[in-house]
Amino acid sequence: MLGGGGSGAGNPAGGSNPAGISSNLNYIGNRVYGYSGMLALSSGNDATMLEFTTGTEIIHCNIQFTFDYDLLENGKFFGVELEMDGQTVLKPRAEQRISGSGHGTDLISVIELIIPSFTTVKIVGQTDDGGTECGCALVGKIL
Repeated sequence: MLGGGGSGAGNPAGGSNPAGISSNLNYIGNRVYGYSGMLALSSGNDATMLEFTTGTEIIHCNIQFTFDYDLLENGKFFGVELEMDGQTVLKPRAEQRISGSGHGTDLISVIELIIPSFTTVKIVGQTDDGGTECGCALVGKIL
């Protein structure tokens, strides 16, 4: 089941997955969160980190992206595509300049976002590298 909240909750933060690692949102009272966990990512194999549809609620949240710079080869990129209702909202990118150094072009790693009611959100990791890992965390509250 995708998202929900006000019109039908997603994971109420319990059961066999209390941390809520999945591509869905989790709700505790008026708080909302989603943790993708670290996902394998390679060229041509995008990783869907979070994908959900909100219910009647409006969500004010911060979204943070992460990836393993040390696995990224020189000149290769890691990026995120954030879509709302099928339209690209953001598409930040980071490029590795020296393999294994952990130094490259900064990626906007935390964004603040308002997600309207009845909105389908998809956050996808992308790379042109042979293989790296990525993850995403969304933490916010229902307005």
